[in-house]
Formats: sequence, structure tokens, C-alpha cells
Amino acid sequence: MSCLQNEILLEQCYEDAYEQFRISNKLTEAQLDELLSFSKGAADAIEKSARLMFENMCQ
Repeated sequence: MSCLQNEILLEQCYEDAYEQFRISNKLTEAQLDELLSFSKGAADAIEKSARLMFENMCQ
């Protein structure tokens, strides 16, 4: 896959991880955006989940 395709896939994985985190924690988009503005842990959890999704797609 090209770098552009990988970036598009990774972005989609991030969006999916963001949405899964939001729903599983019963947050609105505004609440999650606020949480992400000050919580490195929440951001790290979403990024880790997105990377795992991406790596699973690439295998």
C-alpha cells in the first residue's frame, strides 16, 4: 500500500477508535473533545486502539 493509503486507513481507524471510546464511556462529542483537551490518558487510549486496528488491517 502507498503512504497515502496508509494515512487514510490510519485516519479511519482513529475516527473509529474515537467513536468507540465515546460510546463506551457514554460521552457526547463535545464532552469527549473537552476530555481530550486536558486528558493525555484518554488521548493515548484512543491512539493505542487506532494503532491496533490499523496493524490488524495490515496483516
